Amino acid sequence: SSRVVAGPRNDPPPSEHPQIYSQVEKAAEDAEHKLARSIEAARQDAERNMAMALGTARAAVASQQLEARQHSMQPCDGPWSELFCQLRDVCDPEVHCSRLPRALRRAGIFCPSGEWLDEVRASVSDSGRGALDASEFASFMDAARARRRGENAAAFRQSDPSGSGYVSAQELGV
Repeated sequence: SSRVVAGPRNDPPPSEHPQIYSQVEKAAEDAEHKLARSIEAARQDAERNMAMALGTARAAVASQQLEARQHSMQPCDGPWSELFCQLRDVCDPEVHCSRLPRALRRAGIFCPSGEWLDEVRASVSDSGRGALDASEFASFMDAARARRRGENAAAFRQSDPSGSGYVSAQELGV
């Protein structure tokens, strides 16, 4: 009893049909190359489709995040909303406290000391997070303006001892 073993064989082509053997061998090689190209094309298509799907998903998520940020960053209505928007970072719904002196300068409010600034900031924000949201910022600016006006009025009253509402050259000592 003889055993038949299946598998690749490296036998020389049969001498009686060398052309057929050569044609079969060429057809097998062509089919192998065609299959390899098809597999590579399918892999590239799959990568492109995955990249497009991932890009679409990322764009959708980014759009949703931007909408949420814009909704949460709507500045309060009022005289300070434009200044608030100028001072905050693009994707930040708050103004960092380090930018408050700049806010006061832009509004024409002189800030004499850091203590003064800290007192006014503490009066409008008890969160201690180092930043003010739009409503806290508006309260801060209103409080700073009121405090500065009060200080200016007190200084004017000192310069106007007669209480006339005008400061004369004589009252100034000139």
